[in-house]
Amino acid sequence: MFFSKIIIFKTYIKNTQKMINSIDLTRLHNANYLQFQKDFLEIISRNNPTVLQIETNYNGLSDKINELEDLFKKVLANPIFQELLVLDESRDYAVNVIYYATLAYSYH
Repeated sequence: MFFSKIIIFKTYIKNTQKMINSIDLTRLHNANYLQFQKDFLEIISRNNPTVLQIETNYNGLSDKINELEDLFKKVLANPIFQELLVLDESRDYAVNVIYYATLAYSYH
């Protein structure tokens, strides 16, 4: 049973690794990065970090993610943050408009 769990875990990691390799972590916004890390911890916790012999690393990462989450909650409480989110969304929209307009003109 132990080996079957390891094989299942390795298969899951192998399949998940394809998805993880396609993510550029430096491009994730704070909320997305935090959610990615929490999901990663959840995958590990479902597969028992003690059995995988990574409990100390798991606990260290878990502590850092909790610390990051506390910091992120403080940022969300800032009244200027909502305004920054709106401005960020507007900027992203403007960049997309410029990109697709340029792309459309390149077909003529």
